[in-house]
Amino acid sequence: MSWESLLDLINQPYIRALLALAGFTLLAFVVRWVFQTVMSRLARRTATKIDDQIIADLRGPVTLSILFWGVSVALQIAPLPGQLSRYVAILINSAIIIIWSVAVLQISRLLLQTWERHSEALTRQRLLPLFENLIKLTVVLLALLTLLPLWGVPITGLLTSAGLAGLVLGLAAQSTLA
Repeated sequence: MSWESLLDLINQPYIRALLALAGFTLLAFVVRWVFQTVMSRLARRTATKIDDQIIADLRGPVTLSILFWGVSVALQIAPLPGQLSRYVAILINSAIIIIWSVAVLQISRLLLQTWERHSEALTRQRLLPLFENLIKLTVVLLALLTLLPLWGVPITGLLTSAGLAGLVLGLAAQSTLA
């Protein structure tokens, strides 16, 4: 096989897409290895276990994000027929948003558990459930507000009504908090 025929083969869109996907897969495995060995070894040197757990919780989302990024690049190089590429891209972006939302919830739960062990009993009883619920609500709302436009759902009405609801709640709670 001559160099010219090899270059002609590599210039085919589907071959380039497969090469890009293979490159991103290799990158994902290298990053996963770095998380498992290098970063875990560095985290073990610290006095706390929280960084070990954060690294373990981030390993999966980072690896999957790189793999999904590779699929997105491959789809840009060699698009699927019709609207299929667009729907696959929407699914990939949705999966990334959900994966990172779950990771943020796991890490926030870990940080709150660590804070719970180092705080007073009264603080634990009153503030911990509040912070836990606020973080869950915030992450889920941000994920939804990011996902809905991907699927073509307009969110301007939702944002407007949420702003008005916040204003009403703020005015209603004004006398309670004063």
